[in-house]
Amino acid sequence: MNALPNEHDYLKAHNVVQLFDDLTAALLQDKPEEPTGFIIDWLKQKCPTTLKINTSNANKFKEFQRMFAKCGIGLESTSVDLREIDAEPEMVVAHKATACGDNVVVEDTQLDVEGADVGINVRWLMDNLGQFEGRKATWTVLMGIKRYSMVEIYKGVVVGKIVKPRGGGNFGFDPIFEPEGSTQTLAEAKPDDVSARWHAINNLAKGNIHSKVPPIAEWDGPWQK
Repeated sequence: MNALPNEHDYLKAHNVVQLFDDLTAALLQDKPEEPTGFIIDWLKQKCPTTLKINTSNANKFKEFQRMFAKCGIGLESTSVDLREIDAEPEMVVAHKATACGDNVVVEDTQLDVEGADVGINVRWLMDNLGQFEGRKATWTVLMGIKRYSMVEIYKGVVVGKIVKPRGGGNFGFDPIFEPEGSTQTLAEAKPDDVSARWHAINNLAKGNIHSKVPPIAEWDGPWQK
């Protein structure tokens, strides 16, 4: 006989009241002849032990996989080519999560530099680095996953400053971002405690929801270039 999901399942990251409200509604609607089997199958569908994340970047997926594994969650990749809307970060995440479907994790990364409108335009920042050296910067990662007709958003934040490029590689702003309390850039050393991505994943695994927003299936506003 199949067992119910155990403590390592993703059930802990759900709104339990909402979960059982939805289960009750499903039982009333379907009226299964074998309720126990129905409940087990329903929970497995709603609370998978393995999630999917939308990325086509193999190196990024390895990092995601390692971090989710630390939380006891298996991870698979999917690659949905998404055109990003030009809107507030939470709306961008909601649109991505809606396009990818239920139980697929999506990510949006933002670098906010004091006195600069950088956003995702890291190349512009690199080209104009001289005027921003030493300024406070905030690295924010939002992760979204669509469930229960809503998109749950989880947040990770790391504060630091902009410095001259140090360290190898060409991974976004890693060479020019020095986390607060560190003497190294992210390109020189990137332990999980100074990774906004890790903090977002950890919050997701613990069910620490930053916000819930409605899905965005249709968009008639501007798009990112």
